[in-house]
Amino acid sequence: MDLLVSDVVMPQLSGLALLRRLREVRPELRAVLMSGYTEADAACLSPDAAVVFLPKPFSSGALGRVVRSALVASSG
Repeated sequence: MDLLVSDVVMPQLSGLALLRRLREVRPELRAVLMSGYTEADAACLSPDAAVVFLPKPFSSGALGRVVRSALVASSG
């Protein structure tokens, strides 16, 4: 797995908690976390440079650009 794409708010396990668990096995894992929260709120949730926040609502084109950007950054 090169990239986690997850919502921040999910039942039973948040997107950030999921990322923390996955990073126990893959410390280099990058993530795109999406939510209806503002970008400033998301930055407070995760100041990690390997985590990109995508505010809702977003277009499929915006999702594609963010995923491509995160994957290119992880391969460099």
